[in-house]
Amino acid sequence: HLEDVYISYGTTTIEDKAFYFCKKLANIHIPDSVTTIMAGAFMHTGFSNITIPYSVVAFGSDMFWGCSNLTSVTLRCNITKIRYHTFYDCTNLKEVTIPSSVTSIDIYGVFENCTSLATIYCKPVVPPTCGEAFLEDTPEDRKIYVPMESVEAYKSAEYWSEYADSIVGYDFSE
Repeated sequence: HLEDVYISYGTTTIEDKAFYFCKKLANIHIPDSVTTIMAGAFMHTGFSNITIPYSVVAFGSDMFWGCSNLTSVTLRCNITKIRYHTFYDCTNLKEVTIPSSVTSIDIYGVFENCTSLATIYCKPVVPPTCGEAFLEDTPEDRKIYVPMESVEAYKSAEYWSEYADSIVGYDFSE
């Protein structure tokens, strides 16, 4: 059973469903050479947290579908779009960090059945386009942390405005 995986440096793509149903997979180490992660690469894996490196510029849909052990995801990558069903059915996911490069969040299923998602760090200065009720399956008391200078933009942006009471300014300077 795969429990700890180190992807070789020089690898540029993690293929479709590469680790599909690797329920015992506890840790995955992704090198900075990886630029693309294909659809469903980590579906139904067993890890509890993951960091996607800066080098990644694109990833497919269904990325973490059914990762019920997943509690934290940090997307440090340079993706522009979060695809449909990315976090679908991640029932224990508590925290997500969305990188500043994101300009759109697909209209359906991204956070569907993420019933524990309490904290979203959303770094884009301009609110990403998204669909109606894209956070509908998340807890009512969730917090969405956005750049200080963007609070009003998020609170008035289409669909984000549905969650205005959850939006809080945050200093992302590191």
